Amino acid sequence: MEWRAAVIVACAIPLTVAMTLGGMAVAGIPLHQVSIAALIIALGMLVDDPVVAADGINREMAGGTPRAVAAWIGPWKLRRPIFFATVINIFAFLPLLLLPGDKKSFIHALPVVVTLALVCSRIVSMTFVPLLGRHLLRGQPGLEQGGAVRPWPFGLADRAIIFLLRPYRAVLGAALRRPWPVLAVVYGLLAASLALVPGLGRQFFPPADRNQLLIDIALPESSSLAQTRRVCDDVIRLLDSRREITGGAVFMGGSGPRFYYNVTPKPPADHLAQVLVNTRQAGEVPALVTVLRTILDREMTTARCVVRQLEQGPPVEAPIQIRISGPDRGELRRLADQAARAVDEAGSYRVSDDLGTPVPVLQVSLDQARAGRLGITPAVLATAVHAAGAGLEVAPGAGKRRAASRPPPPAVGGRRAPGKPG
Repeated sequence: MEWRAAVIVACAIPLTVAMTLGGMAVAGIPLHQVSIAALIIALGMLVDDPVVAADGINREMAGGTPRAVAAWIGPWKLRRPIFFATVINIFAFLPLLLLPGDKKSFIHALPVVVTLALVCSRIVSMTFVPLLGRHLLRGQPGLEQGGAVRPWPFGLADRAIIFLLRPYRAVLGAALRRPWPVLAVVYGLLAASLALVPGLGRQFFPPADRNQLLIDIALPESSSLAQTRRVCDDVIRLLDSRREITGGAVFMGGSGPRFYYNVTPKPPADHLAQVLVNTRQAGEVPALVTVLRTILDREMTTARCVVRQLEQGPPVEAPIQIRISGPDRGELRRLADQAARAVDEAGSYRVSDDLGTPVPVLQVSLDQARAGRLGITPAVLATAVHAAGAGLEVAPGAGKRRAASRPPPPAVGGRRAPGKPG
């Protein structure tokens, strides 16, 4: 490609991108990670149409066609291959719109933006490129027409093309003379490639290529911030022995700020903490996650420590989620435990539920007739039950203290403990 054609292609790229951004605004697609990635992918394809159109104009001019005629007849002769190449690229991305659930919501901008970019590139190659080509291009014959070979080092590529041109024509001619055997071979290779699908894995969004991992720490909801601090100190002591770890940060009373796009901060709570761990290299993270899960599961018995690697895609609290609903809390607890056992036996990691820890409930039935004869009112009984559990305030003021009665020691062998009244 001569420098004049390169200038035309360079001018066509920002115009195509600007038209694509306008289409995104009409379609309601903002600039975010997926749409920007789609623009980057499309940049490698949207230059094809202007390059082919400029080359067609150059060849027509080199063949003696008047400048005004060559500017439109060059792209017009190539309209079908340009059109079908654009359509094939579009249809290669459209199946992403068929993805179910959150995957479609997260990725739908990719095929839409790529389609917009390719359509805009097609429009630019048939309008803007001929306009500039009429005034800038001077005509350049192809190498098969005796075009000049460029000086070194570009001449190496030109000589390689000239060397491969004859066998390429022979293979292409043979394929066009026998299309059905060629199609059978091509589709046979496509069918054979399906055997590789089981080895590709099923995770649509891959792990993030970052030298970081997260440890979510949760204690019982009644735990204090001091207890959470002690657990975090124990976790840090375990992490200090790993050479892969270069540093990190500890957030107590909740979680850290949003440092990664799909890590959602949790509301403040004294029983929650989060540890951000930095490693030397991103490749060390998967193995370190496995090791830390084993160590923390064995050593940390008073808290739930979940070690996880940062991933791409929409925020997901847990890869597998089961929703159980119903009015009976006891039945919900039974079904939740049954589902947890099934998932745990299948080889899962850290199964939990949001039903909460079962709270013991004491139900006191009052015999109104006997209580009336003994002078016991419901208020007196409520005070006695409260004193047995949480205690009663015995010293009002700033120095108040609470005292709680304690039940007698349990009977041993059917008898009460020695020294206690019967």
